[in-house]
Amino acid sequence: WNRSSAGRFRTSWGRLAPWLVVAAIIGCGSDDASVSSAEGSRVTTRPIEKVQEDHTAALMRIPGVVGTAIGALEDGTAYIAVFVKERTPELDAEIPDQLEGYPVRVRVSGEFRPLDDAR
Repeated sequence: WNRSSAGRFRTSWGRLAPWLVVAAIIGCGSDDASVSSAEGSRVTTRPIEKVQEDHTAALMRIPGVVGTAIGALEDGTAYIAVFVKERTPELDAEIPDQLEGYPVRVRVSGEFRPLDDAR
């Protein structure tokens, strides 16, 4: 430990301090783990995999929903796909447009069936 190493340590903390403040502010946020953007829309702070996992059971209780997945829009934006047997106005009204800031897209898949083991 010498003067030059102490100076490097101080400089590292000086660069790290603003990020610690940001992390503390985010950590003290609301329980819904999302924040408002400048445009007023909700932006999530949780990974999409966790959001999908936490909402799949409730989505699967909606009659006609057969599954969920994660997809990507043409611009690369991640979304949660909700697969349905058949698209109806009732399903469109019940399935949210977004979950915790992530867009939701309804995809008609029909019934999911296991593959036949005999090939």
